Amino acid sequence: NFYLSKLSACGSNVVWISGADGVVLRTADGGQTWQNRSPTGYTNFFQGITALDAEHCWVAGHNQDGYAPILCTTNGGLTWVRQSGGAATNIVNILSIGAADSRILWAVGFKGISEGMVIISTNGGATWETQYNALYHANELSIVNTARVYVAIDSYVTRSVDGGQSWNQVGEISTAYATMGICVPDGSNAWAVSDNWGGGFIYHFPAGGDEWVEQTPTGGVAGLAYVSFARVA
Repeated sequence: NFYLSKLSACGSNVVWISGADGVVLRTADGGQTWQNRSPTGYTNFFQGITALDAEHCWVAGHNQDGYAPILCTTNGGLTWVRQSGGAATNIVNILSIGAADSRILWAVGFKGISEGMVIISTNGGATWETQYNALYHANELSIVNTARVYVAIDSYVTRSVDGGQSWNQVGEISTAYATMGICVPDGSNAWAVSDNWGGGFIYHFPAGGDEWVEQTPTGGVAGLAYVSFARVA
């Protein structure tokens, strides 16, 4: 049995999944069969994963050998190369990683007890630079394109519309802590979910709006950690 964390779907047939104890799984036939593509020598928790197709994938996670590893495969997970160069060696735990294309990738997480970080690579993961520092954990990201990205921080959501050159807070969430999930399926409408002492909360930031609108069902729900939408052509 595997303790699984996140998945990255590439169309209807190819799906990659990350998990605890260095686990990476892949299917290329819509889930009919699965292959264990776990990197050799890694026993940490892989919490973030992003893939372009059946051959190209990045996985990242919690501390191993002093800092969070970022690994890349270009042959369907048969072999992996560690890419944690530059700013990536300052981040202890990576909670999410995403590829805008084969060159532009973002990863988010934290170092120390609570210092959140957003890092970027513009060369396919070979090297990384710090783009944004926060007082709290950076938990999840939603990439719209190479210029536009949203990041869920514990107590708020921030975004960049210029490839990470500048960042601005997106409205205010009334019961933000801890904002764990963010999804911007059409590039304009955003949804966020949180998990705190009051339970789980769902929020929508409408296109052209300036505030979050709570959409939590009446009676509340359990803590929420992730939100996603299917993309329809």
